[in-house]
Amino acid sequence: MKKKKKQNQKKKSHKRVVHSKGKKRKKRKKKNSRVTLVIKELAISLIVGTLIGAMIFFYVYSFQRMTGNGMAPVIEKNDMLLVNKRFKELNRFDVVFLEGSNKDGAVRVIGLPGESVRYKEDYLYVNEQPVDEKFLIKTINTYNKDGKTFTEGESSDQLLQVDKIPKGYYFVLGDNRPHATDSRYYGLVSKDDIKGKVPMTLLPIKRIDHY
Repeated sequence: MKKKKKQNQKKKSHKRVVHSKGKKRKKRKKKNSRVTLVIKELAISLIVGTLIGAMIFFYVYSFQRMTGNGMAPVIEKNDMLLVNKRFKELNRFDVVFLEGSNKDGAVRVIGLPGESVRYKEDYLYVNEQPVDEKFLIKTINTYNKDGKTFTEGESSDQLLQVDKIPKGYYFVLGDNRPHATDSRYYGLVSKDDIKGKVPMTLLPIKRIDHY
């Protein structure tokens, strides 16, 4: 009888051990499945967030490559530029990227709608008031030392046959004035020809810069 009782007790204890092990395995499986589910949800959220972010980014911005040396040395040929397509307004000296017949590339806004523009002895005059082009001071001084004029003494009315720049148009010049193709050659630029503002150079890395 004692042996049978002992055997029964062993069987019961064995069943309890097996039962408890089974419970632990189920708990582990549930825990693992929860972790897997969380990881999947995070991965999906990350992918969706990345796609939405990319769509928003490319709705606002684009990448454009500089095609010439008209903005050297600030922007060199083949530099990769970030272009803001959704700009609201343009200010003097903003760098913009043009798109159109013979106008591809980056230039700088010099004259705004309603203004008259002229150059005299390398000084910019807007509505007959002098305006400093600080980004060109070193280059202008170098040219002047050699007895050269960096920007020829031309005015918007001589070049464009208008007293004032009309609404929706801009007078643009490249920083590399002696070698740039700009409003001195193709006239005023319509806002429709402006693909966007250029806030910075992206590539090459050593030339990353903000404007």
